[in-house]
Amino acid sequence: MNRITVKAYGKLNLGLAILGRDERGYHNLKMVMQSVGVYDLLTITEEGQGMRLTCDDSKVPTDETNLVLRCARALLKEAGRPQSGLTFHLEKHLPMEAGMAGGSADGAAALVGLNELLKLGLSQARLLEIGVKLGADIPFCLTGGTQLVEGIGEKLTPLSDYTAGAFLIGKPIAGVSTKAAFAAYDALEEKPLWQEEFARLLEGVKQNDPVQTAAYLVNALEPVCGVPEVELLKQRMLKAGALGAGMTGSGSAVYGIFPTLKEAQQQLESFSHLPFAAAVRPVNRGVEILPPSQE
Repeated sequence: MNRITVKAYGKLNLGLAILGRDERGYHNLKMVMQSVGVYDLLTITEEGQGMRLTCDDSKVPTDETNLVLRCARALLKEAGRPQSGLTFHLEKHLPMEAGMAGGSADGAAALVGLNELLKLGLSQARLLEIGVKLGADIPFCLTGGTQLVEGIGEKLTPLSDYTAGAFLIGKPIAGVSTKAAFAAYDALEEKPLWQEEFARLLEGVKQNDPVQTAAYLVNALEPVCGVPEVELLKQRMLKAGALGAGMTGSGSAVYGIFPTLKEAQQQLESFSHLPFAAAVRPVNRGVEILPPSQE
């Protein structure tokens, strides 16, 4: 029985600016994304007939709306392979509606894992082409690390690995719909571009400087996320010793940047009442195939 297990790392947005819309009507984004050490596990097994997905979290849809199955079908179509005899099992650790790219990370893991398991031989460039058609965050999740991400998510510029400090992440009960967040932003009469702040943030990331990075965390969607707990969590992070705090993506997860992992871990207990809380380091990849001995 052939089987493979892939880690699908989550991400944080250290910066998210919206520069308007392109000719297709898509939002033109400018973001600094960072992979972090919390991940889902996707196990793919060649067995049975057809394709099916199971998950240890009953709240996660396992039908054709899930990006795991959508990415798998798109990959097999691209490779000219029949779509049969595959079981996917998802072990969820990344929260839903959090802005941490949980669904996109799972889709990226399906692309990488299935390409390896079936020896399809598709290049990363082709995987990126498949992924961007299915989810704007999938290209970043395929590559991961520290990147400047532009366009709708398809323009990736790798940056030097950001290794400074650590992150304490907490998600309130309320989630945020990405579609609703962008709609709320579009309804604003005045839309700040955060150009100066974003430039200073980017310089802080490039210099691997957690103090400057933390001072210029920007997210254009944060003021319109509609979740009051986001601001409360930010203030709690700062009181707990974070150098800076912000919301990731369209929310509702909030993170604080701490000087060390130990300091982030020391504060974790006070956020344990939340549906999700974790103290993590930045990582330099988006997906990782586990050796058979670790599955």
